Order: sequence, then C-alpha cells, then structure tokens
Amino acid sequence: MHVFWKNVYRIINYRGINLKTLAALSDVPYSTITNGKNKGEGQPSVGTAYKIASALNEPIESLMRDAVQSKSGRILEVKNSLPKNDAARYRRYEHIIDALEKLPVNTRESITDLILTVASDGETNSDAEVKKTSEKRIYRVRH
Repeated sequence: MHVFWKNVYRIINYRGINLKTLAALSDVPYSTITNGKNKGEGQPSVGTAYKIASALNEPIESLMRDAVQSKSGRILEVKNSLPKNDAARYRRYEHIIDALEKLPVNTRESITDLILTVASDGETNSDAEVKKTSEKRIYRVRH
C-alpha cells in the first residue's frame, strides 16, 4: 500500500471516520478510497490527494511522508533546536498548538488574529503586524 493511503487510514482510524464519510466529505468516489486500501494502488492523483487532505484538514505533505512523528520525538527535536526557555514554552502550549492544527485554516487564522490583537494591547509594533494580517485577509476575501 502506498504511504499516502497508509497515512489516510491511520488518520481515519484514529478519528473514527468511516470510508463512506470520508468519500462524502472529500467528494472522492468510495471505490477510489477502498481501492487504495484493498488493492494497494499507487499514489493517488494530485486532485484526489488534495481533496482527501482537505477533508481531513491535513497538509498534503504530511500524508505523503513515510515517517510518523510521535509527540515525544517532536518535543525532543524542539528541545535540541530551541533555547531552553523556548522548549519549555513549547511543551506548555503544545496541546493548544495541536488543537489549532486540527482546525480549518480560516478558523485557525481568525483565532491567531484574535490572540495577536489581544496580546498587542498598547504595543505599536504589534499593532502594525495585526493590521497587516487584517489587510491580507481583506485582500483574500475580495479576490
């Protein structure tokens, strides 16, 4: 079975999603999804992979990677790459980061903007950053 399909099945099993639900959410034929599992067909088309990744709210790159990183492995990488206080901060907020990653992109951006707005109360440098982010969102909505 191709690594893409292994990752898809790992995710849907973890989340308790059945194949028919995934087919409906992704607008991919049920037979395509079952063939990926049963026949071990190769890599799906880009369109199919994109639809499934979007339905699962996962980056397509993560579905194409062979290595599955455990949380402890991720923390170890962070410990080795960040100063000590940043690694501790990451561990403290890791569950929030994981929860944000599960949200749709638009919702995640809205929550991030809210946090930046509240955190920037009275700071001129951050206000400019929040304004820039808001302008980007307005541009995306209009175009």
